[in-house]
Amino acid sequence: MQRYTIEKLQLPETYEQDQELATLARRLATQHYEELGRDRVGMGDLKREFLAGQHAGRVAAAVDEIATKADQDAAKANARAKAANALTAPNGYRIEVNPTEILIMGPFDEDLHQRLKRAGGYWDGITQTNRKCWVLPPAKGKSLKRILENWSKSHAETALVQVRAEAERWLGYVEDKAPDYLYQKGVDKLRDLRISRWPELKERLEAAIAACQSEQARRKESARQRAFESNFAEQSRAKGSGASKLRRLYPVSALPPLNVPVELGSSIVVFESTGKVFRISDDAASLHGHQLLGHEGERGCYGYYRPATDAEIAAYREQAQSLQQDRESKAAAQRDLRALIERFTSEGQRPEGSHVLEGVRLLDTQNIYGGGDWWVIEDDHIWYVRNNGADGDDWSRNNIRTGGAGAIGWSLPADAGLIDELRRLANVLG
Repeated sequence: MQRYTIEKLQLPETYEQDQELATLARRLATQHYEELGRDRVGMGDLKREFLAGQHAGRVAAAVDEIATKADQDAAKANARAKAANALTAPNGYRIEVNPTEILIMGPFDEDLHQRLKRAGGYWDGITQTNRKCWVLPPAKGKSLKRILENWSKSHAETALVQVRAEAERWLGYVEDKAPDYLYQKGVDKLRDLRISRWPELKERLEAAIAACQSEQARRKESARQRAFESNFAEQSRAKGSGASKLRRLYPVSALPPLNVPVELGSSIVVFESTGKVFRISDDAASLHGHQLLGHEGERGCYGYYRPATDAEIAAYREQAQSLQQDRESKAAAQRDLRALIERFTSEGQRPEGSHVLEGVRLLDTQNIYGGGDWWVIEDDHIWYVRNNGADGDDWSRNNIRTGGAGAIGWSLPADAGLIDELRRLANVLG
């Protein structure tokens, strides 16, 4: 409804030219008759007064209320329209917005259906116009945005659960065939399913692949050993019983140990004896192997060997595995120790002065040249000490007495867990 000034509403012609305003004036006369007309004028006379502009104040208030409400409704409608037009359809769906409806088109989903139904929507199926879509009023634009976001998130989580179940099924196939056979189709499928999203499943796959690779390496090694033993047997038969052993020329200083399994190329053998010592000629390396390079003119002899037995091979592998585990354990301990040193030098206190430390020393590598480092466990503090007494070191930084130029020390409060960790590292690193 159009707004007017008080002056305009006091003019009869304003009502004559605006029938909507005239209708409002008559309705106001009816509403306020008890207050303004009874015992004074009749209903018809009061209406004529309103149409003559005699009650312009009341008309202005009513017009303002109606116009304000219309503006508010228009603003709300505009906001709803913007919300509806800003909707983003989930994958596989399409949204159409018109003045009277919001249409969501795509495959039927029961979860989405229930969510839209609670918001006042419905599925336009065979019992309606059979458009095969959901229908909501435009006023539900904001609600629909929230519904679609929540449903998309839930739908994605459900889909992820299904993908994980599929990944576990294929992983079972791979694990069932390992270690005898690497089911490559299953491995490829798991990579397509992005198994790395689940660290525990990825770890199982890597373990299965590693088991297959280990088994394949074992088989190759066994095949090489069998070929070596077969070749050895053939040579023994061809040369007769007097030449039953294979030999390899070595410098005396580099002879392999006797009567223990050792690696020779790709095979495992046992050296049982050595021959007479003689001078290694200049062309020996080209005839007998690279182990003689640089040893020309030195004293050497033949080492006589045989293929290792199954028991000896097993013992060799066990020892090799133990040594490898020991190396890996020490490497891990070294990493932990470096991290601990970094913690003490960055977080620890380095008090001024000249301090004498009394306590248990661990991991001590101090040397007479002013180098090395060590740890000291006191009653209330743990110290990391780095020797700083070599020529060229800045001795002014030292705060620990050593009997030499001194060292630099950092401390942290004693902690049972930290003490146990230091003792563990000392045990591993010797």
